[in-house]
Amino acid sequence: MNNIEIQVTRDSVSMGDDVEAPHHYSFNAEASSSLSAIFSHLNRKNYLASVAGNNHSWSVIVNGEVMATFLGNNQIPVPSDSLNLAISSLSNQNRLIIRFNYKSAGT
Repeated sequence: MNNIEIQVTRDSVSMGDDVEAPHHYSFNAEASSSLSAIFSHLNRKNYLASVAGNNHSWSVIVNGEVMATFLGNNQIPVPSDSLNLAISSLSNQNRLIIRFNYKSAGT
């Protein structure tokens, strides 16, 4: 059983959220786990900040590429083929770095 270290960071969404920045979280997952399973784990940990309002989103960056999108306060990403990828195919030296970029609602 091979484990991969998952390192996650996310943008702050407000000045109050900045107080706890950086929003870094690390854990280990089995190499055969899917990206979707990683997001399910983060959901159980309430990792993403809840934001008042509508039409904001999170882009998930892995290896410089957008791999998923979360709309509004949804803790489950928009369905896509990338969610089925095994994290072993995305990792580098048994480490996977995931970045959540916040996009505020347009005004």
